[in-house]
Amino acid sequence: SQYAAQYSGEVGEGRVPFPAEYPVSCVVGCVEVADVLSAAQYEAAGAQHRHEDNDARFLFICRNAQMIDPRVTVRVSGEHKIFTLDDSTVAQSNLHLIESPFKLN
Repeated sequence: SQYAAQYSGEVGEGRVPFPAEYPVSCVVGCVEVADVLSAAQYEAAGAQHRHEDNDARFLFICRNAQMIDPRVTVRVSGEHKIFTLDDSTVAQSNLHLIESPFKLN
């Protein structure tokens, strides 16, 4: 895919497998948002953060990534944004969280 070709140089060949298809309308995992930086602050941070190829005015700096076990689907409805989940969805998701094999650094 275009994204696999674009990011293969940054993450190393074969280091991050790209899925054949992407899940929709489901929880895929969670991260801890450590900071929110303006685009100018992010650029000024330079070596502390990886280059992020986007035109967002603000960027989330995340850590402690966890993913939902890929054999499990926790359905939700909503848009492709960060949003608050109801308590039952959080409880169901927490049952299936596993440490992400990919480090956010």
